Amino acid sequence: MAEFTGEFSHTVGGKTYRLALGLRGIAVLQQELGKDLAPLQIEDGDHADFNVLLRVVEVALQRHHPDAGPEVAEEILASDLSIWARLVAAAFPDAPEGTDTAKGGRTGKPKARR
Repeated sequence: MAEFTGEFSHTVGGKTYRLALGLRGIAVLQQELGKDLAPLQIEDGDHADFNVLLRVVEVALQRHHPDAGPEVAEEILASDLSIWARLVAAAFPDAPEGTDTAKGGRTGKPKARR
């Protein structure tokens, strides 16, 4: 069976979690954040809204770990601050790298400040 689009595993604290951000998850995020998912579009120099980043991870946990609390999402995000961007990218595997299919803007981890 083919792997579900937008799905991958992440291990933190000795436990492996299966994260999935598919169509249902994207629909939930659109309902909460707007159709264009604008809060996920971080431009260079902007600061991420951690409420939004945590929500992406929480939604991605729901398919395989529906009983996982918000502390699990926090632990996962704290272990890898780029995981939210990897989830969004995995949900749109045919999109050009560094773009968001909903609006054509940049998504992903902001560049490090020097």
